[in-house]
Amino acid sequence: MLTSAGPPGDGERCRKAGIEAYLTKPVSRSDLLNTVATLLGSSHQAPSTDLITRHSIAESRRELKILLAEDNPVNQEVAKAMLLKRGHQVDVVGNGAEAVEAVRRGRYDLVLMDIQMPKMDGFAATAAIRELPGGSSLPIFALTAHAMIGERERCIAGGMNGYLSKPFKGHELYALVEGTVQGPPGAAASEPMLPRVPIPAPPNPVDLAEFRRSLREVGAEDAIDSILDLFVVGAPGRMAALDGAVASGEGAEIARAAHAFKSPAGAIGARALEGMLLSMELAGQAGSIDQARISLDRVRPEVDLVLQQLRLERERTDHDHS
Repeated sequence: MLTSAGPPGDGERCRKAGIEAYLTKPVSRSDLLNTVATLLGSSHQAPSTDLITRHSIAESRRELKILLAEDNPVNQEVAKAMLLKRGHQVDVVGNGAEAVEAVRRGRYDLVLMDIQMPKMDGFAATAAIRELPGGSSLPIFALTAHAMIGERERCIAGGMNGYLSKPFKGHELYALVEGTVQGPPGAAASEPMLPRVPIPAPPNPVDLAEFRRSLREVGAEDAIDSILDLFVVGAPGRMAALDGAVASGEGAEIARAAHAFKSPAGAIGARALEGMLLSMELAGQAGSIDQARISLDRVRPEVDLVLQQLRLERERTDHDHS
């Protein structure tokens, strides 16, 4: 039952009518997803006397201990804010070697593993974790910016349970994390999330409205300003890395630097910049240095526009708070 009012006594009326779940509108995607999942996962054949509500879902949700292996500060903050707001514990590490050591030292319900990290990438880290005591059954899901055909198969072949494409929405992350480990012991991992259809670039350099909405929807709006500040602070270093990589003429370095900048750009909704950096990454992978230089000439003014918008937004926010 979905209702816009929710007056006293509605719950009892629903029980008597044989209704099993009751939500008050507006309904968030995560609440709706969890309610449907609870109904479909129920083993009883007759209607239950316990009405499912957003409150009962929250009370029954298991608190998970999650290891997040991600080297980019912006992506770290986005995922961490979403998971903490959901009541989960999150440990964050910045590379694959630290992820292996964290699993060696402690117990986790699930690992979210970035693919491209320094020192040890996600595939090497996953292989090392699988060799640890208990590591063979630990759910490990890739966080990847590659929404390409065959990526799921590549992750499965690398020892992972599946993957989630970046940037992701809160309800997608919750469905993956909670659907994977909320079942009974020994239950199979849920089907991993599929990559989303690419979103067209918005009129502004950054789709701040969508970024704010995605975090507000999961109650993590307090983290918005700090995430945007992290992007602004880190952008000059990312640009310097791109300049240095192109100057080196090394395709692998160009691809690595572009990928490292592309992921946080997508996370905050800078779609045009994300697309330019993807082109630059692919040019680097193909060893097309001249094409990478052309892409860099497009990236530089777009970064300036993105930073200008974010700084104006910060000034407006500070003015509203004063």
